[in-house]
Amino acid sequence: MNVQLATGTLALGRVALLGKGGEADVYDLGDGRALKLFKTASHPDVAHDPEAAAQAEARLDEHQHKLVQFPTGLPGSVVVPKELVRARRGKRILGYTMRKIEGAMLLARLSVPSVRQSEVDSGQVARLFAQLSEIVGRLHDRGVVIGDFNDLNVLVRGAELALIDADSMQFGPFECRVFSERFVDPLLCDLTGGNVTRVKRPTPSSDLYALACLLLQSLLCVGPYGGVYLPAQGAAKRLARRITVFHPEVRYPRPARPLASLPEPLLDYLRRVFVDDLRAEPPAGMLDGLRFRTCDRCGAEHARSSCPSCVGAPLPSASSLLARRLGPAAARALQGAAAPAWLDGDHVLRHGRFGPERVGTVIGRTARLFCGAHFAVGVYFASTLLVGFSFDVERGGLRDDLALPPVRGTLVDVWATLSESHAFVFFLEHQGGLRRRRVVMLSRRGEVCATLEVADQDDHWLAGARGACAVADQLLVPTDEGVVRVGLGAGGLDVLARFPETRELVDAAGALRATPEGLICMRHDGAWLLQTRRTS
Repeated sequence: MNVQLATGTLALGRVALLGKGGEADVYDLGDGRALKLFKTASHPDVAHDPEAAAQAEARLDEHQHKLVQFPTGLPGSVVVPKELVRARRGKRILGYTMRKIEGAMLLARLSVPSVRQSEVDSGQVARLFAQLSEIVGRLHDRGVVIGDFNDLNVLVRGAELALIDADSMQFGPFECRVFSERFVDPLLCDLTGGNVTRVKRPTPSSDLYALACLLLQSLLCVGPYGGVYLPAQGAAKRLARRITVFHPEVRYPRPARPLASLPEPLLDYLRRVFVDDLRAEPPAGMLDGLRFRTCDRCGAEHARSSCPSCVGAPLPSASSLLARRLGPAAARALQGAAAPAWLDGDHVLRHGRFGPERVGTVIGRTARLFCGAHFAVGVYFASTLLVGFSFDVERGGLRDDLALPPVRGTLVDVWATLSESHAFVFFLEHQGGLRRRRVVMLSRRGEVCATLEVADQDDHWLAGARGACAVADQLLVPTDEGVVRVGLGAGGLDVLARFPETRELVDAAGALRATPEGLICMRHDGAWLLQTRRTS
Protein backbone atom coordinates (compact mmCIF):
# COMPACT_ATOMS: atom_id res chain seq x y z
CA MET A 1 0.00 0.00 0.00
CA ASN A 2 1.21 3.52 -0.85
CA VAL A 3 0.33 6.72 1.01
CA GLN A 4 1.08 10.36 0.29
CA LEU A 5 3.25 12.59 2.49
CA ALA A 6 4.38 16.14 1.78
CA THR A 7 7.77 14.76 0.79
CA GLY A 8 6.31 12.29 -1.68
CA THR A 9 4.85 8.82 -1.94
CA LEU A 10 5.64 6.27 0.78
CA ALA A 11 5.43 2.50 0.23
CA LEU A 12 4.42 0.98 3.56
CA GLY A 13 6.08 -2.29 2.65
CA ARG A 14 9.45 -0.55 2.94
CA VAL A 15 9.07 0.73 6.50
CA ALA A 16 9.07 -1.26 9.74
CA LEU A 17 5.96 -1.85 11.80
CA LEU A 18 6.31 -0.43 15.32
CA GLY A 19 3.06 -1.67 16.81
CA LYS A 20 -0.59 -2.55 16.38
CA GLY A 21 -3.68 -1.24 18.12
CA GLY A 22 -7.38 -1.77 17.84
CA GLU A 23 -7.83 1.28 15.60
CA ALA A 24 -4.51 1.75 13.80
CA ASP A 25 -1.07 0.43 12.88
CA VAL A 26 2.07 2.44 13.65
CA TYR A 27 5.15 2.45 11.40
CA ASP A 28 8.72 3.68 11.90
CA LEU A 29 9.72 6.24 9.26
CA GLY A 30 13.36 5.91 10.32
CA ASP A 31 13.99 9.63 10.84
CA GLY A 32 12.69 10.16 14.37
CA ARG A 33 9.07 10.11 13.21
CA ALA A 34 6.36 7.49 13.37
CA LEU A 35 3.34 7.15 11.10
CA LYS A 36 -0.05 6.24 12.55
CA LEU A 37 -2.31 4.75 9.90
CA PHE A 38 -5.96 4.18 10.77
CA LYS A 39 -7.58 0.92 9.76
CA THR A 40 -10.04 1.10 6.89
CA ALA A 41 -13.00 -1.21 6.35
CA SER A 42 -10.81 -3.41 4.15
CA HIS A 43 -8.06 -3.89 6.76
CA PRO A 44 -7.57 -7.62 7.53
CA ASP A 45 -8.16 -7.01 11.24
CA VAL A 46 -11.72 -5.71 10.73
CA ALA A 47 -12.83 -6.79 7.25
CA HIS A 48 -14.39 -10.01 8.59
CA ASP A 49 -16.50 -8.08 11.14
CA PRO A 50 -19.16 -5.80 9.55
CA GLU A 51 -19.66 -3.81 12.76
CA ALA A 52 -15.92 -3.22 13.26
CA ALA A 53 -15.53 -2.31 9.57
CA ALA A 54 -18.35 0.24 9.82
CA GLN A 55 -16.79 1.74 12.96
CA ALA A 56 -13.45 2.05 11.17
CA GLU A 57 -15.04 3.97 8.30
CA ALA A 58 -16.99 6.23 10.68
CA ARG A 59 -13.78 6.98 12.56
CA LEU A 60 -12.00 7.91 9.33
CA ASP A 61 -14.91 10.13 8.29
CA GLU A 62 -14.66 12.10 11.53
CA HIS A 63 -10.88 12.43 11.25
CA GLN A 64 -11.29 14.28 7.95
CA HIS A 65 -12.41 17.21 10.10
CA LYS A 66 -11.03 16.51 13.58
CA LEU A 67 -7.37 16.21 12.62
CA VAL A 68 -7.54 19.43 10.60
CA GLN A 69 -8.88 21.30 13.65
CA PHE A 70 -6.57 19.72 16.22
CA PRO A 71 -5.76 22.21 19.01
CA THR A 72 -2.33 23.79 19.38
CA GLY A 73 -0.39 24.85 22.43
CA LEU A 74 -0.70 21.51 24.24
CA PRO A 75 1.95 20.34 26.74
CA GLY A 76 5.12 19.03 25.11
CA SER A 77 4.53 15.62 26.68
CA VAL A 78 1.50 15.10 24.42
CA VAL A 79 2.46 13.40 21.14
CA VAL A 80 0.33 15.43 18.73
CA PRO A 81 -0.29 14.94 15.00
CA LYS A 82 2.32 16.67 12.85
CA GLU A 83 1.80 16.01 9.14
CA LEU A 84 -1.43 14.59 7.79
CA VAL A 85 -1.06 11.46 5.65
CA ARG A 86 -3.41 11.04 2.73
CA ALA A 87 -4.43 8.41 0.21
CA ARG A 88 -2.16 8.12 -2.84
CA ARG A 89 -5.01 9.24 -5.07
CA GLY A 90 -7.40 11.81 -3.66
CA LYS A 91 -7.28 13.91 -0.53
CA ARG A 92 -8.75 11.50 2.02
CA ILE A 93 -6.83 11.61 5.32
CA LEU A 94 -5.64 8.14 6.38
CA GLY A 95 -3.45 9.06 9.35
CA TYR A 96 -0.66 11.33 10.48
CA THR A 97 3.01 11.49 11.41
CA MET A 98 4.24 12.19 14.94
CA ARG A 99 7.48 12.17 16.85
CA LYS A 100 8.70 8.71 17.72
CA ILE A 101 9.28 7.90 21.40
CA GLU A 102 12.39 5.72 21.70
CA GLY A 103 13.08 3.30 24.53
CA ALA A 104 9.80 3.82 26.40
CA MET A 105 7.50 1.34 28.08
CA LEU A 106 3.75 1.37 28.54
CA LEU A 107 2.46 2.71 31.84
CA ALA A 108 0.64 -0.64 32.10
CA ARG A 109 3.96 -2.32 32.93
CA LEU A 110 4.26 -0.35 36.16
CA SER A 111 1.47 -2.52 37.57
CA VAL A 112 3.37 -5.78 36.88
CA PRO A 113 4.90 -6.91 40.21
CA SER A 114 8.07 -8.30 38.60
CA VAL A 115 8.70 -5.00 36.77
CA ARG A 116 8.19 -3.03 39.98
CA GLN A 117 10.61 -5.28 41.84
CA SER A 118 13.38 -5.04 39.27
CA GLU A 119 12.97 -1.83 37.23
CA VAL A 120 10.91 0.92 38.90
CA ASP A 121 10.58 1.79 42.59
CA SER A 122 7.59 3.41 44.26
CA GLY A 123 9.33 6.75 44.63
CA GLN A 124 9.78 6.94 40.86
CA VAL A 125 6.10 6.08 40.38
CA ALA A 126 5.03 8.87 42.73
CA ARG A 127 7.20 11.41 40.89
CA LEU A 128 5.83 10.30 37.51
CA PHE A 129 2.27 10.79 38.72
CA ALA A 130 3.01 14.23 40.11
CA GLN A 131 4.11 15.06 36.56
CA LEU A 132 1.11 13.32 34.98
CA SER A 133 -1.32 15.20 37.22
CA GLU A 134 0.20 18.49 36.05
CA ILE A 135 -0.07 17.45 32.36
CA VAL A 136 -3.75 16.55 32.80
CA GLY A 137 -4.46 19.93 34.41
CA ARG A 138 -2.79 21.78 31.54
CA LEU A 139 -4.82 19.82 28.97
CA HIS A 140 -8.02 20.74 30.77
CA ASP A 141 -6.96 24.40 30.77
CA ARG A 142 -6.76 24.16 26.96
CA GLY A 143 -10.27 22.69 26.73
CA VAL A 144 -9.03 19.16 25.99
CA VAL A 145 -10.35 16.07 27.77
CA ILE A 146 -8.37 12.84 27.40
CA GLY A 147 -11.59 10.80 27.52
CA ASP A 148 -10.18 7.31 27.05
CA PHE A 149 -7.48 7.77 29.70
CA ASN A 150 -5.84 4.37 30.25
CA ASP A 151 -2.52 2.61 30.84
CA LEU A 152 -1.89 2.03 27.13
CA ASN A 153 -1.83 5.68 26.05
CA VAL A 154 0.84 6.81 28.52
CA LEU A 155 4.50 5.96 27.86
CA VAL A 156 7.30 6.07 30.43
CA ARG A 157 10.94 6.69 29.61
CA GLY A 158 13.04 7.16 32.70
CA ALA A 159 11.67 10.22 34.49
CA GLU A 160 9.71 11.40 31.43
CA LEU A 161 6.15 10.78 30.29
CA ALA A 162 4.51 10.89 26.88
CA LEU A 163 0.77 10.81 26.14
CA ILE A 164 -0.06 9.08 22.86
CA ASP A 165 -3.29 8.41 20.93
CA ALA A 166 -3.99 12.15 21.04
CA ASP A 167 -6.35 11.75 18.07
CA SER A 168 -8.93 10.17 20.41
CA MET A 169 -8.89 13.12 22.83
CA GLN A 170 -12.04 15.22 23.14
CA PHE A 171 -12.26 18.90 22.24
CA GLY A 172 -14.89 21.23 20.80
CA PRO A 173 -17.62 19.23 19.02
CA PHE A 174 -15.47 16.10 18.76
CA GLU A 175 -16.49 13.68 21.48
CA CYS A 176 -14.23 10.85 22.66
CA ARG A 177 -16.46 7.87 21.92
CA VAL A 178 -14.17 5.04 23.02
CA PHE A 179 -13.60 3.99 26.62
CA SER A 180 -11.75 1.37 28.62
CA GLU A 181 -13.92 -0.52 31.08
CA ARG A 182 -11.21 -0.62 33.76
CA PHE A 183 -10.81 3.19 33.75
CA VAL A 184 -14.23 4.56 32.83
CA ASP A 185 -15.95 6.71 35.44
CA PRO A 186 -19.04 4.84 36.71
CA LEU A 187 -20.82 8.19 37.00
CA LEU A 188 -20.85 8.30 33.18
CA CYS A 189 -22.25 4.80 32.80
CA ASP A 190 -25.48 2.84 32.69
CA LEU A 191 -24.77 -0.19 34.88
CA THR A 192 -28.28 -1.61 35.11
CA GLY A 193 -28.20 -4.05 32.20
CA GLY A 194 -25.31 -6.22 33.33
CA ASN A 195 -22.84 -4.46 31.02
CA VAL A 196 -20.69 -1.36 31.47
CA THR A 197 -22.16 1.12 28.98
CA ARG A 198 -20.95 4.70 28.87
CA VAL A 199 -23.94 6.99 28.22
CA LYS A 200 -22.52 10.42 29.09
CA ARG A 201 -19.81 12.49 27.47
CA PRO A 202 -16.40 12.42 29.24
CA THR A 203 -15.51 15.41 31.40
CA PRO A 204 -12.43 16.73 33.19
CA SER A 205 -13.80 15.01 36.31
CA SER A 206 -13.86 11.64 34.57
CA ASP A 207 -10.20 12.16 33.60
CA LEU A 208 -9.42 12.68 37.29
CA TYR A 209 -11.17 9.41 38.12
CA ALA A 210 -9.02 7.60 35.54
CA LEU A 211 -5.91 9.31 36.94
CA ALA A 212 -6.75 7.92 40.40
CA CYS A 213 -7.26 4.43 38.88
CA LEU A 214 -3.86 4.61 37.23
CA LEU A 215 -2.22 5.89 40.42
CA LEU A 216 -3.64 3.10 42.59
CA GLN A 217 -2.80 0.44 39.99
CA SER A 218 0.76 1.69 39.49
CA LEU A 219 1.60 2.07 43.18
CA LEU A 220 -0.01 -1.14 44.44
CA CYS A 221 -0.08 -3.44 41.36
CA VAL A 222 -3.86 -3.86 41.64
CA GLY A 223 -6.74 -1.87 40.17
CA PRO A 224 -9.56 -0.41 42.28
CA TYR A 225 -11.82 -3.33 41.34
CA GLY A 226 -9.19 -6.05 41.62
CA GLY A 227 -9.27 -8.91 44.06
CA VAL A 228 -11.96 -11.55 44.45
CA TYR A 229 -15.46 -10.93 45.78
CA LEU A 230 -17.82 -13.84 46.45
CA PRO A 231 -20.38 -14.59 45.26
CA ALA A 232 -18.86 -13.58 41.93
CA GLN A 233 -20.10 -10.29 40.50
CA GLY A 234 -19.80 -8.98 36.97
CA ALA A 235 -17.92 -5.74 36.38
CA ALA A 236 -21.14 -3.73 36.10
CA LYS A 237 -22.48 -4.95 39.44
CA ARG A 238 -19.23 -4.29 41.26
CA LEU A 239 -19.02 -0.81 39.75
CA ALA A 240 -22.64 -0.05 40.62
CA ARG A 241 -22.16 -1.12 44.24
CA ARG A 242 -18.61 0.33 44.50
CA ILE A 243 -17.23 -3.05 45.64
CA THR A 244 -13.59 -2.03 45.48
CA VAL A 245 -10.38 -3.28 47.07
CA PHE A 246 -11.39 -1.18 50.09
CA HIS A 247 -14.47 -3.38 50.66
CA PRO A 248 -13.96 -5.62 53.71
CA GLU A 249 -15.27 -8.72 51.90
CA VAL A 250 -12.96 -8.43 48.87
CA ARG A 251 -10.05 -10.88 49.03
CA TYR A 252 -7.07 -8.68 48.31
CA PRO A 253 -4.55 -10.18 45.82
CA ARG A 254 -1.43 -11.42 47.60
CA PRO A 255 0.98 -10.23 44.85
CA ALA A 256 -0.34 -6.68 45.21
CA ARG A 257 1.42 -4.30 47.55
CA PRO A 258 -0.53 -3.81 50.79
CA LEU A 259 -2.95 -0.91 50.99
CA ALA A 260 -1.29 -0.04 54.29
CA SER A 261 2.04 0.54 52.53
CA LEU A 262 0.66 3.96 51.48
CA PRO A 263 0.35 6.81 53.99
CA GLU A 264 -3.11 7.38 55.42
CA PRO A 265 -3.78 10.75 53.67
CA LEU A 266 -3.18 9.18 50.24
CA LEU A 267 -5.25 6.11 51.15
CA ASP A 268 -8.06 8.38 52.31
CA TYR A 269 -7.99 10.29 49.01
CA LEU A 270 -8.16 7.04 46.98
CA ARG A 271 -10.90 5.62 49.20
CA ARG A 272 -12.99 8.77 48.74
CA VAL A 273 -12.58 8.59 44.94
CA PHE A 274 -13.62 4.96 44.59
CA VAL A 275 -16.10 4.60 47.45
CA ASP A 276 -17.53 8.10 47.93
CA ASP A 277 -17.31 9.35 44.29
CA LEU A 278 -14.93 12.22 44.97
CA ARG A 279 -13.63 13.71 41.72
CA ALA A 280 -10.56 15.81 42.44
CA GLU A 281 -6.85 15.95 41.76
CA PRO A 282 -4.53 14.39 44.34
CA PRO A 283 -4.00 17.12 46.98
CA ALA A 284 -1.13 19.47 46.18
CA GLY A 285 2.24 18.16 47.30
CA MET A 286 0.91 14.72 48.28
CA LEU A 287 2.76 12.86 45.52
CA ASP A 288 5.89 15.03 45.53
CA GLY A 289 6.14 14.49 49.27
CA LEU A 290 5.89 10.68 49.22
CA ARG A 291 9.00 9.05 50.65
CA PHE A 292 9.33 5.27 50.33
CA ARG A 293 11.76 3.03 52.16
CA THR A 294 12.62 -0.65 51.93
CA CYS A 295 12.21 -2.82 55.00
CA ASP A 296 15.50 -4.41 56.07
CA ARG A 297 13.68 -7.48 57.34
CA CYS A 298 11.26 -8.44 54.56
CA GLY A 299 12.34 -6.26 51.60
CA ALA A 300 8.92 -4.63 51.12
CA GLU A 301 8.60 -0.96 50.10
CA HIS A 302 6.38 1.31 52.16
CA ALA A 303 5.80 4.98 52.94
CA ARG A 304 5.03 4.52 56.65
CA SER A 305 7.08 5.00 59.77
CA SER A 306 7.23 1.20 60.19
CA CYS A 307 6.78 -1.69 57.78
CA PRO A 308 3.12 -2.80 57.59
CA SER A 309 4.03 -6.17 56.05
CA CYS A 310 6.62 -7.27 58.59
CA VAL A 311 5.29 -8.98 61.70
CA GLY A 312 8.70 -9.83 63.12
CA ALA A 313 8.30 -13.58 62.59
CA PRO A 314 10.38 -15.91 60.41
CA LEU A 315 9.03 -17.08 57.09
CA PRO A 316 6.31 -19.66 57.85
CA SER A 317 7.06 -23.16 56.67
CA ALA A 318 4.38 -25.70 55.89
CA SER A 319 4.73 -28.99 57.72
CA SER A 320 5.53 -30.99 54.58
CA LEU A 321 8.04 -28.50 53.17
CA LEU A 322 11.42 -27.08 53.98
CA ALA A 323 12.16 -23.52 52.85
CA ARG A 324 15.77 -22.33 52.74
CA ARG A 325 16.88 -18.83 51.72
CA LEU A 326 19.53 -18.89 48.99
CA GLY A 327 22.39 -16.46 48.66
CA PRO A 328 22.89 -14.79 45.25
CA ALA A 329 25.68 -17.16 44.21
CA ALA A 330 23.75 -20.29 45.19
CA ALA A 331 20.63 -19.07 43.38
CA ARG A 332 22.60 -18.41 40.18
CA ALA A 333 24.26 -21.83 40.36
CA LEU A 334 20.96 -23.66 40.71
CA GLN A 335 19.28 -21.70 37.94
CA GLY A 336 21.73 -22.94 35.29
CA ALA A 337 23.85 -21.54 32.48
CA ALA A 338 23.35 -18.53 30.23
CA ALA A 339 21.04 -18.73 27.23
CA PRO A 340 22.49 -20.80 24.35
CA ALA A 341 21.08 -18.46 21.66
CA TRP A 342 20.47 -14.74 21.31
CA LEU A 343 19.34 -11.90 19.03
CA ASP A 344 21.89 -9.65 17.30
CA GLY A 345 19.96 -7.07 15.29
CA ASP A 346 17.99 -9.00 12.67
CA HIS A 347 20.01 -12.19 13.18
CA VAL A 348 19.40 -15.11 15.51
CA LEU A 349 22.72 -16.51 16.74
CA ARG A 350 23.73 -19.54 18.78
CA HIS A 351 26.95 -20.88 20.22
CA GLY A 352 28.66 -22.94 17.51
CA ARG A 353 31.75 -25.10 17.53
CA PHE A 354 33.95 -22.26 16.28
CA GLY A 355 32.06 -19.30 17.75
CA PRO A 356 28.73 -17.57 17.14
CA GLU A 357 26.70 -19.26 14.40
CA ARG A 358 23.75 -17.70 12.54
CA VAL A 359 20.48 -19.62 12.74
CA GLY A 360 18.26 -17.33 10.67
CA THR A 361 16.91 -13.84 10.12
CA VAL A 362 13.98 -12.07 11.79
CA ILE A 363 12.77 -8.48 12.12
CA GLY A 364 14.91 -7.68 15.13
CA ARG A 365 13.20 -4.51 16.33
CA THR A 366 9.94 -6.44 16.92
CA ALA A 367 11.44 -9.82 17.89
CA ARG A 368 11.40 -11.63 21.23
CA LEU A 369 13.42 -14.81 21.80
CA PHE A 370 12.96 -17.40 24.55
CA CYS A 371 15.50 -20.19 25.04
CA GLY A 372 15.43 -23.57 26.69
CA ALA A 373 18.33 -25.95 27.09
CA HIS A 374 17.49 -27.81 23.86
CA PHE A 375 15.33 -25.58 21.66
CA ALA A 376 14.09 -22.00 21.44
CA VAL A 377 10.95 -20.19 20.33
CA GLY A 378 10.30 -16.57 19.46
CA VAL A 379 7.96 -14.10 17.80
CA TYR A 380 8.26 -11.05 15.57
CA PHE A 381 5.99 -8.85 13.47
CA ALA A 382 6.19 -9.00 9.68
CA SER A 383 4.01 -6.16 8.43
CA THR A 384 0.88 -6.60 10.58
CA LEU A 385 1.25 -10.37 11.07
CA LEU A 386 2.65 -12.01 14.20
CA VAL A 387 5.18 -14.65 13.14
CA GLY A 388 6.22 -17.47 15.45
CA PHE A 389 9.52 -19.27 14.99
CA SER A 390 11.52 -22.05 16.64
CA PHE A 391 14.88 -23.82 16.24
CA ASP A 392 17.12 -26.41 17.83
CA VAL A 393 19.85 -24.70 19.84
CA GLU A 394 22.52 -27.15 18.59
CA ARG A 395 21.70 -27.78 14.94
CA GLY A 396 19.32 -27.02 12.09
CA GLY A 397 17.81 -23.79 10.84
CA LEU A 398 15.00 -21.52 11.87
CA ARG A 399 11.38 -22.60 11.34
CA ASP A 400 9.02 -19.63 11.05
CA ASP A 401 5.70 -21.40 10.52
CA LEU A 402 4.41 -21.76 14.09
CA ALA A 403 0.62 -21.54 14.14
CA LEU A 404 0.24 -18.71 16.65
CA PRO A 405 -3.13 -16.97 17.04
CA PRO A 406 -3.48 -13.51 15.45
CA VAL A 407 -3.17 -10.45 17.66
CA ARG A 408 -6.52 -8.85 18.44
CA GLY A 409 -6.23 -5.36 19.86
CA THR A 410 -2.96 -4.26 21.47
CA LEU A 411 -0.29 -6.78 22.41
CA VAL A 412 1.06 -5.60 25.78
CA ASP A 413 3.41 -8.45 26.59
CA VAL A 414 4.58 -11.84 25.36
CA TRP A 415 6.80 -14.35 27.15
CA ALA A 416 7.48 -18.08 27.22
CA THR A 417 8.81 -20.90 29.36
CA LEU A 418 10.32 -24.08 27.91
CA SER A 419 11.09 -27.61 29.06
CA GLU A 420 13.11 -30.20 27.17
CA SER A 421 10.03 -31.20 25.15
CA HIS A 422 7.50 -28.34 25.15
CA ALA A 423 7.12 -24.57 25.09
CA PHE A 424 4.33 -22.50 26.60
CA VAL A 425 3.97 -19.07 24.97
CA PHE A 426 1.89 -16.48 26.85
CA PHE A 427 0.21 -13.32 25.54
CA LEU A 428 -1.33 -10.37 27.39
CA GLU A 429 -3.59 -8.30 25.14
CA HIS A 430 -5.88 -5.30 25.55
CA GLN A 431 -8.96 -5.24 23.36
CA GLY A 432 -11.98 -3.00 23.66
CA GLY A 433 -10.85 -1.70 27.06
CA LEU A 434 -10.47 -5.21 28.52
CA ARG A 435 -7.39 -7.34 29.17
CA ARG A 436 -7.18 -10.93 27.97
CA ARG A 437 -4.58 -13.62 28.61
CA ARG A 438 -3.71 -16.43 26.20
CA VAL A 439 -1.33 -19.37 26.25
CA VAL A 440 -0.25 -21.62 23.39
CA MET A 441 1.36 -24.98 24.18
CA LEU A 442 3.84 -26.13 21.51
CA SER A 443 5.79 -29.34 21.02
CA ARG A 444 9.52 -29.24 20.35
CA ARG A 445 8.69 -29.73 16.65
CA GLY A 446 6.54 -26.59 16.70
CA GLU A 447 3.15 -28.32 16.68
CA VAL A 448 0.30 -26.66 18.60
CA CYS A 449 -0.81 -29.01 21.40
CA ALA A 450 -3.37 -26.73 23.08
CA THR A 451 -4.48 -23.12 23.46
CA LEU A 452 -6.37 -21.30 26.19
CA GLU A 453 -7.81 -17.78 26.29
CA VAL A 454 -9.43 -16.11 29.32
CA ALA A 455 -10.41 -12.66 30.50
CA ASP A 456 -7.85 -11.33 32.96
CA GLN A 457 -8.87 -12.44 36.46
CA ASP A 458 -6.95 -12.26 39.71
CA ASP A 459 -8.06 -15.77 40.71
CA HIS A 460 -7.21 -17.59 37.44
CA TRP A 461 -3.95 -19.52 37.28
CA LEU A 462 -2.89 -17.53 34.21
CA ALA A 463 -2.53 -14.47 36.47
CA GLY A 464 0.63 -16.10 37.85
CA ALA A 465 1.93 -17.40 34.53
CA ARG A 466 4.69 -14.76 34.35
CA GLY A 467 6.57 -16.79 36.95
CA ALA A 468 5.64 -20.30 35.76
CA CYS A 469 8.19 -22.95 34.84
CA ALA A 470 7.76 -25.84 32.40
CA VAL A 471 8.54 -29.43 33.36
CA ALA A 472 8.08 -31.95 30.51
CA ASP A 473 4.55 -31.33 29.15
CA GLN A 474 3.27 -29.51 32.25
CA LEU A 475 3.57 -26.19 34.04
CA LEU A 476 4.23 -25.34 37.66
CA VAL A 477 2.50 -22.02 38.29
CA PRO A 478 2.66 -19.73 41.35
CA THR A 479 -0.77 -18.54 42.48
CA ASP A 480 -2.19 -16.85 45.56
CA GLU A 481 -3.33 -20.28 46.75
CA GLY A 482 0.10 -21.87 46.32
CA VAL A 483 1.71 -23.81 43.47
CA VAL A 484 -0.57 -25.51 40.93
CA ARG A 485 0.37 -28.04 38.25
CA VAL A 486 -1.19 -27.36 34.83
CA GLY A 487 -1.33 -29.76 31.91
CA LEU A 488 -3.56 -31.34 29.30
CA GLY A 489 -6.84 -32.54 30.75
CA ALA A 490 -10.13 -33.62 29.21
CA GLY A 491 -11.02 -30.02 28.33
CA GLY A 492 -7.57 -28.82 27.27
CA LEU A 493 -5.10 -26.96 29.48
CA ASP A 494 -6.31 -27.10 33.05
CA VAL A 495 -5.17 -27.42 36.66
CA LEU A 496 -4.28 -31.06 37.30
CA ALA A 497 -3.05 -30.73 40.89
CA ARG A 498 -2.89 -28.14 43.67
CA PHE A 499 -0.32 -27.89 46.44
CA PRO A 500 -2.03 -25.89 49.21
CA GLU A 501 0.88 -26.55 51.59
CA THR A 502 2.86 -23.98 49.57
CA ARG A 503 0.31 -21.19 50.07
CA GLU A 504 2.32 -19.41 52.76
CA LEU A 505 5.46 -19.63 50.67
CA VAL A 506 4.26 -18.69 47.16
CA ASP A 507 1.96 -16.14 45.55
CA ALA A 508 1.11 -15.08 41.99
CA ALA A 509 3.93 -12.50 41.93
CA GLY A 510 6.59 -15.15 42.51
CA ALA A 511 8.72 -16.88 39.90
CA LEU A 512 9.43 -20.62 39.96
CA ARG A 513 12.35 -22.62 38.62
CA ALA A 514 12.55 -26.43 38.80
CA THR A 515 15.98 -27.85 39.66
CA PRO A 516 17.22 -31.30 40.70
CA GLU A 517 17.63 -29.99 44.26
CA GLY A 518 14.06 -28.67 44.51
CA LEU A 519 11.82 -25.81 43.44
CA ILE A 520 13.30 -22.31 43.54
CA CYS A 521 10.83 -19.53 44.32
CA MET A 522 11.91 -15.96 43.62
CA ARG A 523 10.17 -13.60 46.05
CA HIS A 524 10.52 -9.91 46.89
CA ASP A 525 12.82 -10.93 49.74
CA GLY A 526 15.14 -13.07 47.60
CA ALA A 527 15.36 -16.66 46.36
CA TRP A 528 14.07 -19.59 48.39
CA LEU A 529 14.62 -23.29 47.77
CA LEU A 530 11.51 -25.37 48.51
CA GLN A 531 12.08 -29.04 49.22
CA THR A 532 9.83 -31.84 50.39
CA ARG A 533 10.43 -32.61 54.05
CA ARG A 534 11.64 -36.17 54.48
CA THR A 535 9.67 -38.34 56.84
CA SER A 536 10.87 -41.49 58.55
